Amino acid sequence: MMQKTWDFRPSLMMKEMISELEMQGYFPTGNEAVPQLELNEVVVFKDFFVCGLRFPAMAFLWMVLGSFKV
Repeated sequence: MMQKTWDFRPSLMMKEMISELEMQGYFPTGNEAVPQLELNEVVVFKDFFVCGLRFPAMAFLWMVLGSFKV
């Protein structure tokens, strides 16, 4: 079983190393989707939720309950 860790250290990859991997075809280049965020928006990746990220539901929950007059 894998241990969970929160010890995030700086990446050891240098720009030159990434460029070399791109030239070798390890990642596609040029076709990236870059989100255009509005004020107070953030990008959240699906894998964050797989790893346990959860958002507080209070504001949403109150809105739903209020809509149904509960």
